[in-house]
Amino acid sequence: VTINSITVNGDDVSSSMARVNNGKFLVALRDLPLATHKLTFTGQDEAGNTLEIADTEFTVKERPPFAVNMTPGWNLVSLPDSPAAASSGVNDVFSSDKIDVVLSFDAVRNNWFSASRQSDGTLGRPGSGLELATVSTGKGYWVHSTAIITLKVDVPGLAPGAAAQPPSFALTRGWNLVSMTTSDLTDTGVDVDEYFTGLDWSRAFGYDNATNKFTSLLPSTAAEVEIGKAYWIFLNKAGTLVPP
Repeated sequence: VTINSITVNGDDVSSSMARVNNGKFLVALRDLPLATHKLTFTGQDEAGNTLEIADTEFTVKERPPFAVNMTPGWNLVSLPDSPAAASSGVNDVFSSDKIDVVLSFDAVRNNWFSASRQSDGTLGRPGSGLELATVSTGKGYWVHSTAIITLKVDVPGLAPGAAAQPPSFALTRGWNLVSMTTSDLTDTGVDVDEYFTGLDWSRAFGYDNATNKFTSLLPSTAAEVEIGKAYWIFLNKAGTLVPP
């Protein structure tokens, strides 16, 4: 198959096109505005058959911020992807003044990192080597809220054409506090065995803020890990969590 011409909004983009395989072609476009665009192309196969597709529309949309919902009391939450580096501070992510404590457990150091509401209104733990300063995916966070709130967190994902490895997180033997990580924000749940594939684990726990109780997850069950939530998982030996 040969592409004879290809345009976006009337502009020739053939120089941005590359053949992938099996008659598939990739067009790498940069800096398209957030709007609906028109694609037109003509092609021909080896037998001389031609095809013209005129004014096919596609829309470039901004990746929406991720909503983290919290109710009064303790909430066990996580981010599905990492926030932008410039917006990854604990005060950037947990920006509501209704949040007064944020905790995260570091299994390697077997210790808690924390940030609490200070007299100047910011979250922190000044002078401590156990201050929780930044927030990322891979980790779970205990967050204490004094009200029903929804936080909007920008998790931009990969930039177009970025070279990157899929996420993976080294875990230790014993209890680890982990996130539900996914680059697909529409993927609201994953089977627990699929999510923890490759790990030698015996039990995991989520947390239900409505009942103030832990919820048990066992291998080979129909349970799911859910986006926005965090989980305690017990490993019989150290391993690496590789989210699907």
